[in-house]
Amino acid sequence: MVWSRVPVTSIRALWIDWILPLTLLGALAAWMAAGDRELTWEKTFYGAELAPWPEGETALARWIYRFGPLPALLSGVVAVLVLIAGYRWPRCAAWRRVSWFVLALLAVGPGLVTNAILKDHYGRPRPREVDVLGGVEPYERFLQPDPVSDGKSFPCGHATMGFVFVGGYFLARRSRRKLALAFLVLGLGYGGLIGYVRMVQGGHFATDVVAAAMVVWATAAGLYYMMGLHRRVLLPPESGHRAALSRIPWRVRIVGGLTLFLLLTAVLLATPYQKEHRFAPRLPEAGTLPVKLSLTTVRGDVFFRPGPLLGIQGRSFGHGAPGSKLGERHTEAVEGEGDRRVYRLRSTQYESGWLTELGQHTEITVPWERIQSFKLECGRGSTDIVLGPLSGPVKGLIEAEGSRLTIHVPVGTWVWLPVGEGESSVRGALELADPSVCRIGGPRPKPGTGWLSLDLQSGPGTHVRIVPLP
Repeated sequence: MVWSRVPVTSIRALWIDWILPLTLLGALAAWMAAGDRELTWEKTFYGAELAPWPEGETALARWIYRFGPLPALLSGVVAVLVLIAGYRWPRCAAWRRVSWFVLALLAVGPGLVTNAILKDHYGRPRPREVDVLGGVEPYERFLQPDPVSDGKSFPCGHATMGFVFVGGYFLARRSRRKLALAFLVLGLGYGGLIGYVRMVQGGHFATDVVAAAMVVWATAAGLYYMMGLHRRVLLPPESGHRAALSRIPWRVRIVGGLTLFLLLTAVLLATPYQKEHRFAPRLPEAGTLPVKLSLTTVRGDVFFRPGPLLGIQGRSFGHGAPGSKLGERHTEAVEGEGDRRVYRLRSTQYESGWLTELGQHTEITVPWERIQSFKLECGRGSTDIVLGPLSGPVKGLIEAEGSRLTIHVPVGTWVWLPVGEGESSVRGALELADPSVCRIGGPRPKPGTGWLSLDLQSGPGTHVRIVPLP
């Protein structure tokens, strides 16, 4: 291998390594975003409401989603081992700068810029969270940040773990051009493949994938020059020999072990999580008796729809430590005697383990004509309640904090908030799209009509809408 060569001029380097590639990638992203083109592509991947991304559920797509980032993470592990071994063997010592480059590329590109800065603060909803694709959020265009939103679509973190292999292009291009070209094709192709899988799963838009490529390319180019690798990639053999020691210092062992631990932690916390949720009452009385319903939901999108029988169906997804999950507890009972018998269901969702990201798309079917009481504690996310015809007065309690709650009221049904207008327990923003379907305080609705007496308790960040059902 050639140890050093005369570096390219700064103007040529600026053009070849920065202006030209980033301009091409930016133009590609602009073309994808023009005319809602990328949204149209996502619509072709979208299927039925409860199985909306069929191509993303194939065994191959699931495998790539789960294990796609591992090669990049393994390269980081190898880099740490080479750094440690460099204190013992001269040949390994010569590769220290390359090892630092690999670790810095992983830490800055996919780590700091993508996940810590852009994902957590850009606020772009994922395709599966967009209203026209089964979610509730509006579609937000490329380069349209929304810091208020909890969306984590921009850029595609999984794709960055494929694009990092373009770093090999920078390291090898001045001494082994065929190898450099192979790294370039590998990085762009592998990152694009992972990004496509995330698109068909409803996890990212096409521009999120291109943005991931731009982040990694800019990071790799910047580190390449900042670390002086454009002048010399490997240390000369004599330098590697002087750097090698007979024993590895304790401080190196500690730092190396800590780095390996952090890499392992990153792998574990990035473990994909998916689970299907289904519940049907086991007691036959659930289909005939009046119902008292108590529900607790956590983060995500939850939809209540009218239907003849109680039922829960949906899926949860996210990332976190292995074994973490969105759990459920269902308790059924028949209470009372004779004509006063009622069926009671308590359904509680809870988070188990360490989930760094969690979402859900769950539909709950409710026989409103048999509901006697309704209690709901909803977590962050969106809760959409479509009321059905009520046979009489129903007592309801909804507790929400940091949630977007929408109640759709059919013709002939009322929502009554039994408090004075100035004493309302609603501390969040209450929006009445049509006052004819909701009454705050005042006299009760006339007997014989279906109405929901609702005690609505909302904390900061909650937005409540009560609208008529079309």
